[in-house]
Amino acid sequence: MKCAVYVRVSTEMEVQKTSIAHQINFFESYIQKKGWQLYRIYKDIESGRSIKNRNGLQELLKDAKGLKFDAVLTKSISRFARNTLEGLSMIRDFKYQGIRFISIEDGFDSEEYDEFMLTLFLSLAQKESEKISERVRFGKWCRAKMGIYNGSLPPYGYRKGPENKLIPADDASVYVVRKIFKMYIEGNGFYKIAQELNRCGYPTPSQTAGKRNSSPVWHQSTIRNILTNPVYIGNLVQNKTEVQNSGKGQRKKNDESHWIYAEASHPGIIDVQIFEEVQKLI
Repeated sequence: MKCAVYVRVSTEMEVQKTSIAHQINFFESYIQKKGWQLYRIYKDIESGRSIKNRNGLQELLKDAKGLKFDAVLTKSISRFARNTLEGLSMIRDFKYQGIRFISIEDGFDSEEYDEFMLTLFLSLAQKESEKISERVRFGKWCRAKMGIYNGSLPPYGYRKGPENKLIPADDASVYVVRKIFKMYIEGNGFYKIAQELNRCGYPTPSQTAGKRNSSPVWHQSTIRNILTNPVYIGNLVQNKTEVQNSGKGQRKKNDESHWIYAEASHPGIIDVQIFEEVQKLI
C-alpha cells in the first residue's frame, strides 16, 4: 500500500520544528514495519483551523485527486483538521477516491469506522482547538498587562530584549524617530517630513523589519502612525486588533475597551512633553 503522510505543527518555535522531525521519524518506522510504501511526506507549519493557507495540505489534496497514493496517515485528527465540516468534506473525498484515512493516536481507520465516529473525533478536535486558542489569548493578555511585547516584529526604533521587553534599537531608526518628532514640532507636516526622509534615503519601517517586498518610500500615514504611538514614550498599547467569531466567520474589530495599556513598560525614545505637544498639534 502506497502511503501519504501529513504532519503539522502550529508555530515555528524550535520545539515545534523538533516535533515535526519526530513525527516524520515515527511514520517512516511505522510504514516500514507494516511493509507499506512511503509515497511522500506533506508538512505544514502554521496556526489556525482553516485549511486554505496550508500549502502542504493543499498539495496532498491535489495529489489525492490524481490517485497518487492509497492511504493518508496522520498523527491525530486534530493535526489534520480542526474544523468539523472541513474535515468531514476532505475525508469523504478520500473515501470517494478509494483512499484510506488513518489517524494513529485516535485509533481511527476509515476502513473500520463509520462517519458517526469520524464526526465525533472531528468535533472533539475542534473543541480542543478552541480551548487552546482561548488559553493562548489569555496568556497574551497576561503578558501584555506585564508590559511584555506580544508582536512578532517590534515597533520601528525598537528591538526585542530579554523576555521580549522592548529596548531602543542600535541603528539609525532611533535617530529617525527623533527627527520626525523634531520636524513636526518645528511646523513641518506629514508630507514634508516624508519627503525629507525619502530624500535622505532612510530605510522605511518595513525595510528595517526585513519584510518581503518592503516599500522604500516613506508615506504620510507612516509618519502619522509614528507621531501618535505612545510606545515612543515608554508606554505599550496592545490588543488593538482582536479576532472574533461571528455567524459569517471570523472578523477583526478595533475597540478601545479591549486595548491593553502598560505604562513605563520600556525605555522611551521621545520626551513626554514633546509627545504631548505633538498630540495637541495633530
